[in-house]
Amino acid sequence: MRLAGQLYIAALFVVSTVVFSPALLDYYLGSRFLVASLIGAVFAIFLITRKGAIRMRIILPDLLILSFVAWNAISIGWALNFGEAVFTTGRWILFASCYFLLRIILNHDQDVVFKFISRISVLATAVLLCALYLALVQLVMDEGYTTRNLYEIKLIFGHKSVTSAFLLLLVPFNLLQWHSTKGSRRQLLLILITLQMLMILLLQSRAIYLASFSFACVMIWYFISSYDGAFWKSRPFRYSTVFVVLVLGGVLSINTELRDRLNPLNYSGSQTAYERKVVWSRTWDLTMDHLAKGVGSGNWKLQFPQHGVERVYRMQYQDVVFTRAHNDFLETAAELGVPGILLYLGMLLFPLFLALSFRKRNPWKSHLLSGSLFAFIIVSFFDFPKERIEMLILLAFVLSMTSQIKMTKSTRPLLFLQSTGLAVVILILMALNIYVGAVRYRAEIGMRSVLLERRAENWNKIITKIEEIHSPLYSLDPSSMPLRFYQGIAYYNLDSLDEAEETFKSALDESPYNFHVINNLATVYIRQQRCPEALILLDRALELNSLFDEALFNSAYCLHTLGRYEAALEKVMQVPQESERKRQFILEISKAIEMNSNN
Repeated sequence: MRLAGQLYIAALFVVSTVVFSPALLDYYLGSRFLVASLIGAVFAIFLITRKGAIRMRIILPDLLILSFVAWNAISIGWALNFGEAVFTTGRWILFASCYFLLRIILNHDQDVVFKFISRISVLATAVLLCALYLALVQLVMDEGYTTRNLYEIKLIFGHKSVTSAFLLLLVPFNLLQWHSTKGSRRQLLLILITLQMLMILLLQSRAIYLASFSFACVMIWYFISSYDGAFWKSRPFRYSTVFVVLVLGGVLSINTELRDRLNPLNYSGSQTAYERKVVWSRTWDLTMDHLAKGVGSGNWKLQFPQHGVERVYRMQYQDVVFTRAHNDFLETAAELGVPGILLYLGMLLFPLFLALSFRKRNPWKSHLLSGSLFAFIIVSFFDFPKERIEMLILLAFVLSMTSQIKMTKSTRPLLFLQSTGLAVVILILMALNIYVGAVRYRAEIGMRSVLLERRAENWNKIITKIEEIHSPLYSLDPSSMPLRFYQGIAYYNLDSLDEAEETFKSALDESPYNFHVINNLATVYIRQQRCPEALILLDRALELNSLFDEALFNSAYCLHTLGRYEAALEKVMQVPQESERKRQFILEISKAIEMNSNN
């Protein structure tokens, strides 16, 4: 059991740090979901076939996790998009499976498993830091050190905020190893952790700065309360402090952008902060509309635009589609309603209470685990850790370790489960995950080719490919655009207007608040000389995004065709960007107004 458990733990770290597929549009999400589910299934088979099943004691945190996953699964029944609800629920099933499999492993030999987890974490951190520092040096040499350029460091995780968050959540495991190590190896570990924290600073993610500060406060409180004066006076601590101060001071002295980002007072006035406040406000409105049960797991991104995208700059002007609320708590409330958010809060806060409750019996681990949970909660307020497989795996480690440390002979379980029976359930669920993951993996590869064919204007190939990959489990691309939308564009460009109309209507059924889909269906009506019907659709699109230039131009054209010239001019004047197209529209409509007045 020990070797198999260690292989499973090592495999989870490999999935979290190495696995990705460039064949996919999102290199990381689908590939890690599929491989982690496969690894969980293999380990579940091992548990089923081995002799010596254990009787697991189930406590409240276990039931909270099970209830939260079950509520996600139930919400599939009323979700607008079945595939996204199934995939999101599958991620939570994967998280719960990791949690319970780790609980089984920890039941056998807790101390040995803790040491192994910390050693694997150190190894993963070393590999990550080597790759990140090499990429950072190359970036500085080629492009310079700016916030915008840092977004180009996409290796391993695809986004600097996810990279920073993952590095931060590895710190508690590395400190666990540092605490149990003596001599020169301990000094090397402190250097590694110092470089880890320095990389987090250099990646410039404000949410992670705040989470790092909260974790540091928890650990400083430990050292103060434990009166560990030897640590504060040790040479490694002093050398690491001097190193960080010198490097950070040097970077800050020449980089005003980083100085600004480290100042929390600057964030509230930034465009990003303003945009997030608007998104959070609209998410709150969405939650209030669906308070009892939410809009369904994974369906926030489809339902969010229904209250309009006014003041969300990138959605209005840059065709950027928000697929996350950048606040996991608000997003969970919108998707799962009051029951879901209460279960989610309980799933995070009750283990935090447990971690604090054994601070006298095991102060070091108590502070590490509670600090890790504090950090995860703070990151969840500004980013989207619950979406990423690697973050859910680390959360499963933290929660399973917390539950296992809390478990003593005097702990009263709520019920008992046989590990073999639990493994059978996990195997069935992982088999379903593997099927879902395989379908989506194949479809996303196909979607990548669709986008390439669109650039080449190979419309017939697009129609055929969409028919191959479209299914109830995959009907949206990673940007939340319905696959039928691309098929509708292909029919439109082939002058098959009846087929284009039906296809855009299907796309609209799948994403009823997508103003691009609405506008394209209206464009078909315009080609069919059905301007009154087109205007109804265009008004709907403009209710969602009043500055959507394509809808404004189309609306102006319809009004001009219907002889409503003044209204047409008013519409075209609302187009926010000055362009030759806008100038020509104004010129033609002005001529029509002049001719009409002369008549």
